Amino acid sequence: MSFPFDDLNKACLEIADEGVIWISPTGPVPVTVAINTDFETENADGYEVKTETITAEGLTTDLKSIKRGDVLKHGGITYEVLTNEPDGHGWTIMEIEKA
Repeated sequence: MSFPFDDLNKACLEIADEGVIWISPTGPVPVTVAINTDFETENADGYEVKTETITAEGLTTDLKSIKRGDVLKHGGITYEVLTNEPDGHGWTIMEIEKA
């Protein structure tokens, strides 16, 4: 029996952020993604270094045309796309950063 990735992917979209816009080469395009922010604290030579990682996740079919350097806008914040990594099961995770 195979795992129902389509069902899982659709369920994950239940937490998607509304109003995310991809600035595509042909103009603004609404995209369905969930934007997540994770914080990590590491100890480097006795100093605490905090790292922020922001991702935008969604269906590969919706995000496959987005490239490194493209721009996403949400809630007055502009993000630059750093990576676009499909997982091979219909889901894509893009690492983004505030521009």
